[in-house]
Amino acid sequence: MLKKYNVIDIETDGLELDDAINWIGILTFDSDDDPGEYIILDRHKDNLDILEEAKRCINIFHNGKFDTKMMKYQLDVDIKMDHDTMILAYISSNASDLIENRKGWLTLKNCAMRLLGAPNWDVGIDKKTSKTRKDVEEYLKLDLYWTRELYKYFRDNFDQRDYKTYRLVVDTSNV
Repeated sequence: MLKKYNVIDIETDGLELDDAINWIGILTFDSDDDPGEYIILDRHKDNLDILEEAKRCINIFHNGKFDTKMMKYQLDVDIKMDHDTMILAYISSNASDLIENRKGWLTLKNCAMRLLGAPNWDVGIDKKTSKTRKDVEEYLKLDLYWTRELYKYFRDNFDQRDYKTYRLVVDTSNV
């Protein structure tokens, strides 16, 4: 059973709409004091009914437009993106940072390393696209963990003058 908040991430064969979703990760929790529970779903073997339950929760993503689009197209599941740490990072960045660091400035790893001092947990494409749970699970859990940590960071440090813009971007990103 899912809790109040979910951090959701998917692992796919690539970045195109037809590239298969292989894994769906959820970190579900009720509060900052709750360490949460990791749920790693094999898209091809596990029951995905829990995704319907996620529609009633507060869902947090990093680059959620990609994840929600892929799940809607491939799984016919329309999960609302309530918060997106990539959008928060974009709105919090200044124009010079975005121009000077175009490649990778907003990726989950770079945001977590730059803002939170996270280690580089990236793995090769062979691990990210693996069909073996053992290969993907640790990496996916770290993606979920650092997305949650970024969400907490922005929740506590986001310039509230930018909140209306943030809501507008997130709301229009939901289809």
